[in-house]
Amino acid sequence: MVTYRSSESVTVPVTTLDLLLERIGANSPFLIKIDVQGYELFVFRGAERTLAKECTVVSEFWPWGLESAGYKAKDYLQLMEARGYSACDLKGYPIARNKLDKICEHGKHDRFVVTHLLFQRPPFCASKSD
Repeated sequence: MVTYRSSESVTVPVTTLDLLLERIGANSPFLIKIDVQGYELFVFRGAERTLAKECTVVSEFWPWGLESAGYKAKDYLQLMEARGYSACDLKGYPIARNKLDKICEHGKHDRFVVTHLLFQRPPFCASKSD
């Protein structure tokens, strides 16, 4: 349980994505849409079994938020790459690594640099590179 403190307290149950999907009996393939304000690494570290299945992930990519949560934006990209996923734009075209590196570098200093990425396993990403 996590307790959020403000003028009033609210207790919220916390679980991993793997346990939640197991509990409700969900099977792959999955489409995961995630926007957790820079805490994507926390979520996906609790989704090892889920990410091993056939998934498509639509994710906010906010380098400043990731840095604020204690990670580097590149850590998120590396986690997804290590699980066989490629970063694509929302049309399905792969995004060149140098472009992702520029977004990471610029975005860690500017909280208004936000984009959305589509993570898919090849050959699902379109073949044209940007």
